[in-house]
Amino acid sequence: MPRLQGWTGRSRGSALGHRFFFELIRCLGVRVAYGFLYCVVPFYAVGAVAPRRASYRFARLRLGYSRWRAAGYVFRNMYALGQILIDRWALRMPYKAEYAFAYSDDYTLLLRVLDAGHGVVCVGAHVGNWEIGAPFFGDYASRIVVGMYDGDYEAAKRELHRGEGEVAFRVLPLGDDGVGTMLAIHTALQAGDAVCLQGDRYMGAMKHSPQRFLGGEAQFPLGPFQVAAAEGVPMVVYFAIRTGYKCYRFHFRMVEPQGESRAERVAYLQRAYIDELENVVRCHPEQWFNFYDFWDVG
Repeated sequence: MPRLQGWTGRSRGSALGHRFFFELIRCLGVRVAYGFLYCVVPFYAVGAVAPRRASYRFARLRLGYSRWRAAGYVFRNMYALGQILIDRWALRMPYKAEYAFAYSDDYTLLLRVLDAGHGVVCVGAHVGNWEIGAPFFGDYASRIVVGMYDGDYEAAKRELHRGEGEVAFRVLPLGDDGVGTMLAIHTALQAGDAVCLQGDRYMGAMKHSPQRFLGGEAQFPLGPFQVAAAEGVPMVVYFAIRTGYKCYRFHFRMVEPQGESRAERVAYLQRAYIDELENVVRCHPEQWFNFYDFWDVG
């Protein structure tokens, strides 16, 4: 199978499907919604050909699983995705008090930077559930600016907001207007906000570079790291990992740009991010939701 040439910027999932689970959680609770996933996931795994193949290939080529173990991984992977989506919606309902959260030490460093009025670039990935933390960031949530490409997610979000209200953070559309996007990011950072970007997908002609990741060579976008290096602001690697039933851990690592030239600072930040991402994925492989094969398969 040839290597894909870049993510398309669109993810799967219909507004009707999102609405169904939203109403199921609202009426019958989180545990019932988890149980219903056992009926939904097999059909999704069959119908969603590209995610199924990407999940299977990841288990075989990157985790080294046998064929049977990789097939089981596909189900666990997609079931974990369903659980995380359910948790995301449940936290915008009266179930918030039922969840427990832990924070890594660098979370306090992030808050100190924001309290000092300095901007910061937060770089996440399609692992775990980064959005789960929004309801717990309090007054800081209004200073979070999230860059998004996903048109499908925007449509689903509009549908969900009919019943759950607006999310706390601000959305920065990332489109073809590169100058406009950079100006918006610069303005947010100058205002002392946290600009959140994903560091594990690139689109079309977007600048990217090959990096070693989980035993293979993968293409990672340069944009988030170029922004942090150019603006001279710290980068925070951020993941929210599901650690158990209604339990999450927020992982933060503060990284200061290092190097004489801008290229050296970009390379340093990108490598630090990839090392953190690899550690998290190895510890929680079922929560790798980047259903997009960006390895150079050959």
